[in-house]
Amino acid sequence: MGCFRLPVTLLREIQGMIAQFWWSNCGKNRTHRCLQSFLYQNLGLTACLVTKAPSRWQVPPSNLIKLNFDGATFCHGQEMGVGVIARDAPGQCVAWMVRRVCRVGSGEVAEALAAREGILLAHRQGWHSVIVEGDCSILIHKLQTAARDRSTIGPLVTDILYLAEFFQVCSFQFVRRAGNGVAHYLAQSARDFVEGTSVLSPAVASLVTSDLLL
Repeated sequence: MGCFRLPVTLLREIQGMIAQFWWSNCGKNRTHRCLQSFLYQNLGLTACLVTKAPSRWQVPPSNLIKLNFDGATFCHGQEMGVGVIARDAPGQCVAWMVRRVCRVGSGEVAEALAAREGILLAHRQGWHSVIVEGDCSILIHKLQTAARDRSTIGPLVTDILYLAEFFQVCSFQFVRRAGNGVAHYLAQSARDFVEGTSVLSPAVASLVTSDLLL
């Protein structure tokens, strides 16, 4: 189906409605995922939302946590870095993580692994309503439409969607690279990251502050 353009305000209202649905059990979560998939596929929202994606980071609605993720490959694809940062409605960092993984392969696999780590971080924190945001449009499209995926990242996409069922709200959003700067920095820093570090570096803290000032 071709993508027709809807007014930006209407797109945001529909996206907000999807994100604000509160369901009481996993069965209803599946209904939520089906509704989201239907809207994206039949209204062409995925392509439009990617086209109209913000170029700067935006705070999440109240009562939701936004998790930005990014994956970076180095050493000719033999190693990757995962960066995830979680922020609340005031824009404050409430959790973050950096991880280095060996033998990854492609950049898309790195991105999918980063998204999965973000979901797992949210589970560990006990959050029930989250927005998962990244700058890999291909991955976000797959997560939004929840269509059968036979690509190399298909198993990871399936796993992410399965984990998403355990949230009352779990929305996937695309943001341009300029709006995903903190997660990108964290992913790149995995190359020299020291395990056990629990305090954000001044550079990352400065980026978090900058996102609120733009």
